[in-house]
Amino acid sequence: LASATSHRACRCHDVLGVPPSASLQEVKERYRKLALQLHPDAAPPESSSEETARRAQDFGRLTEAYRAALRAARFRAQALDTGAVARRPAASGQGWTAWQYQSKPTSS
Repeated sequence: LASATSHRACRCHDVLGVPPSASLQEVKERYRKLALQLHPDAAPPESSSEETARRAQDFGRLTEAYRAALRAARFRAQALDTGAVARRPAASGQGWTAWQYQSKPTSS
């Protein structure tokens, strides 16, 4: 798994293997599938301590990515439900957390 520590909001979808436009349901389903594969307790009994430590580290990255992707999906869903329009921040590479929402203009 790629490190999810920098640019968390941008890279979380890469770690999970879902598109940035993924729904809450898609994010949850993908996480559950990967969690079953990567959880340290799912390692074969003959695994070395290094392998178990690597699995624990990968599982931690996966969990961190999942939480960031959930926040982004919930934020996006809430913005869509309230009728807000997204606009990108001036600085690039800041990810979902830097997006700002404003109300849709009402047509008269």
